[in-house]
Amino acid sequence: MDKNQIKIKTPKAALKFVMEDNLIIFGGDRKKFGTTNETYMFKTKNRTWEKLETNEKVPVSYYPTSVLYNDSMYVFGGNDHSSIFELNLKNLEWNEIQGKGQIPKSRMGHTALVHENEMFVFGGINFQENINNGLFAFDFRSATWNNIPDPQEFPGITERISHTSKYDPKSKRMIVFGGGYKEDGEDKDYNDICIFNFVTRNWEKRFSFDSDPNAPCGRNDHSAVLLNNKMMIFFGCAKDNTIFFDDIYSFQFGSDLSVNMHSFFDDQLLCDIDFVPFEGKSIQAHKDILEARITEPIDTLEREIGLLDHSESRCLLTYIYSGSFEPKSIGHYQKIPAILTKIGMDFEEDRQKAERKLSQDLQKISQMHSCCK
Repeated sequence: MDKNQIKIKTPKAALKFVMEDNLIIFGGDRKKFGTTNETYMFKTKNRTWEKLETNEKVPVSYYPTSVLYNDSMYVFGGNDHSSIFELNLKNLEWNEIQGKGQIPKSRMGHTALVHENEMFVFGGINFQENINNGLFAFDFRSATWNNIPDPQEFPGITERISHTSKYDPKSKRMIVFGGGYKEDGEDKDYNDICIFNFVTRNWEKRFSFDSDPNAPCGRNDHSAVLLNNKMMIFFGCAKDNTIFFDDIYSFQFGSDLSVNMHSFFDDQLLCDIDFVPFEGKSIQAHKDILEARITEPIDTLEREIGLLDHSESRCLLTYIYSGSFEPKSIGHYQKIPAILTKIGMDFEEDRQKAERKLSQDLQKISQMHSCCK
């Protein structure tokens, strides 16, 4: 860029532009010039860059992450430090924060995002080239780290590098796609979507697309955005940076109403009725929603759930809330269709749709995406 196009403003003016959704860039690798700890701001109104003059308390970083919380940018990783470095956007001064608690090891190639008063750091690789597993939460108020245990039902879900993690404020979830990993010493790449629920603080779903020829290949170092209940995947590379992609994919999570109702049930907020399966812990729900969705009295639903185990009960209630039924559940919960009939819901149409989808998936198993060959 021609230097004549760069307009320098004072730090005070820079703060004003930052508060108006301008872009701040910190650190990175400049190829011939090595890594840098410089900080720049791009002003969207006049499309000009400004180098921010800060104090020199922050180390050079390579593949760090940064998040915005209140009036500061927080940087973690990208060097051999386990500290967090805060850039106060009011006075442009860096401060080192020594966290306490279950402090994660230094890393790069991880992701970080903010939910309420916490920063969540996920994945990455340390400087001995060991891929880190685990999800860590840093509480800004107490400067305390906590490790969130790996989910037993999704082994290996947290061992990845150079993936993308996006925050969905509507459902209060983290949506993860792709990333690299090692298997028997070989570099490989995930082709999956993983969903973490911030309300329950649990990993709740994992979708793998290895057999889907319409899905993007497994990849890392890609970009992603969430837009109107859709995830867009851009570019990336694979196989230890020997394959590069110039493609764009989108993944539709479902209708807004379906997703919101599903999330409303999962979040377990403002519930006013308890259902007790014959096996497993009780499940809370919303009486008004159930009464609007079924034609029979709630007592009928309570009796039927009393004959189901916990998993079957959740499957039934999820369908009542969202009107959706996952193809993989068909045939597994044999009792559900009959119960839906008893409480006044038509399952047949959704069963046929789900079976058609399952049939299509089976036909795709033998096919491989051309770019993965």
